[in-house]
Amino acid sequence: MLICSVGVTKGYNVGGAKRNEQLFGGQDRHFNKMGQAASITAYWIAVRIFEWISHRLVSSLPFLQWKEVDMDKRRNLSPEVRAARAAARAETRAVRAYLEGLQSSKDRRRVRKSPQEELMAVEAQLQSESDQIARLNLVQRRINAKRRLAEEKAPVDMATLEASFAEVAKSYSARRSISYKAWREMGVPAALLTRSGIARTRS
Repeated sequence: MLICSVGVTKGYNVGGAKRNEQLFGGQDRHFNKMGQAASITAYWIAVRIFEWISHRLVSSLPFLQWKEVDMDKRRNLSPEVRAARAAARAETRAVRAYLEGLQSSKDRRRVRKSPQEELMAVEAQLQSESDQIARLNLVQRRINAKRRLAEEKAPVDMATLEASFAEVAKSYSARRSISYKAWREMGVPAALLTRSGIARTRS
């Protein structure tokens, strides 16, 4: 009887241990899920708190106040400074417009076919071309030809652009340290530079 009692007790304890392990294992998984949810919630709360604190701190940083003062100073520029800056911007626009017109006229001279001829040739090729990549290239060529055709119908008035350039080129060169050689490499004719008052130099 004693042996049987010990054996039953051990068997009960072993079974009980297995049941307890299963029970406690399920509770552990449940607690893990609750812990993960709590961690995510705590994370988002911390993010919101950090954003609020950051906003309050950034709004009171000294360098932002300095920017506001600097903008006020810019708004309170003297009329002389405002006029000088406006003149500099006008010079830059005149120089840019002339250089762009000069480049556009060079591009037109470089092209062998006229835009109308190019457009007709592309349209003819599109009628028979079946390869889609080739058709894509032809469509782009057609777009380019139409753009060139529109530019020819509204040609650039180079005489006006040259006159505007001649008026500002000398002061622009002095202000931006642009040399005679730099203008020549950009394609500006020597006669126009002489007309603008820009002397020929070695550098």
